[in-house]
Amino acid sequence: GVAAAAVESREWDKAEQAVEELAGLEPEHDSLAATRKSIGEGRIYDRIVAFIDRAERAIQEEKWDVLTDCAEGLKELAPNHVDLPRYRELAAEGIELMAEQKRRARELYEEALALDAGTYSTEAVEKVREALRLDRQKDYKELYDKLSGYQRVLKVPEEFATIGEALATARDKDTIRIGEGTFQEALAIEHAVNLEGAGVDKTVVEFPANQGSVATLSASSEGTRISGITMRQSGFLHAEQRFPVVALAKGEAVLEDCRIQKGSGHGIAVLGGAKARLDRVEVSECGWDGLAVSGEGSSAEARSCRFEGNYHHGVDAWEGGSVRVEKSTSAKNGLAGIVLMSPEAVSVVKESVLEANREVGLMISHGAVGNVHRNKVTGNLLGGIVVRDEGSRVDIQGNEVVKNERTGVMVDRKSVVVSFSDNEVEGNKGSQVDLKAVMPVRDLEATPEEGE
Repeated sequence: GVAAAAVESREWDKAEQAVEELAGLEPEHDSLAATRKSIGEGRIYDRIVAFIDRAERAIQEEKWDVLTDCAEGLKELAPNHVDLPRYRELAAEGIELMAEQKRRARELYEEALALDAGTYSTEAVEKVREALRLDRQKDYKELYDKLSGYQRVLKVPEEFATIGEALATARDKDTIRIGEGTFQEALAIEHAVNLEGAGVDKTVVEFPANQGSVATLSASSEGTRISGITMRQSGFLHAEQRFPVVALAKGEAVLEDCRIQKGSGHGIAVLGGAKARLDRVEVSECGWDGLAVSGEGSSAEARSCRFEGNYHHGVDAWEGGSVRVEKSTSAKNGLAGIVLMSPEAVSVVKESVLEANREVGLMISHGAVGNVHRNKVTGNLLGGIVVRDEGSRVDIQGNEVVKNERTGVMVDRKSVVVSFSDNEVEGNKGSQVDLKAVMPVRDLEATPEEGE
């Protein structure tokens, strides 16, 4: 009984111990062979599942060398597995892409080198920065340090005790390089600076949730770039008005390779017509939305990002805000993975994963317009993709909507389906596809909870 229970709960070590104890007492017991077989098969099955999970994550993150390793491991365990040819093909294509990226990086490096005339050149810096993004070579980094050094480089804590002191001294286009450590301060960014940390596991900026945002970017900071930093709030503010971890009001900014955590309010708030670009940013454990975009003309592009475990939505756009989400993941959020509810504003959700959210994977409402292409929407508790309200328009193509706890794809009969093609919708516990659903009438003039 103990062995069978352990097998059922997939506790293989415990099951093997129970089998050996039974074999010592009753070596001829008729269940020994079958149980040992179940344990062996179960271990192999779990290893296969682990390889598949790792492979899918590698595809999402474009880590082709990892995918190659996963394919080799899967081949040893299950040479006829249905996903193996796809993994091999994607890995081969990815390795080829990496080779092309290395070639392009070398070209950019040579071009930047030719532009080096001993004075600061935005073109040269951007070329070598792109080369570093494509292929992190030591000589590229050395050239980048040299070129960016023509403009002032302010170092924290070597030259300035705090980031705030460096910001107070900074001019447009200055670079502030932050070393390792946890900095207890709020950042008021008023110039177009490059704020570079030593990496998300090395540079942390923290500020109390009841006192303000960790980083606030004003309109005069347009062009700011923040990279390699973890920003988080300490404590928790239980109030109707809460500070986001990062607040961008007007202007434009870029966040790259950052981690945003533990905000009482939103993780990143893009407001007042501001524009943000997020590359490889993780936003998690925030009291409201991971990424909130609100206000006429406000927009955010998120590429290769992850929004996970936020109390409200992973991504939310309302009152004129719009988003473009590509190759990103929104998972395990307390409400929906992504919500679009800005009337007539066009948003794009493409090649992303919306998974295991406590409401739906994607909600489009209030007359918003969504282009939804080649996403995987799975394991969401209240359904996969839901479109509702008069004026809402949606183009749904090439998506995989599977194994959601309720409906797969549901579109209000008052909404408009521009296109619905090449979608795989199956294994959902409710209806699979309903493009003419009758939904309850509600007051669209009321302020939506998500925008509070």
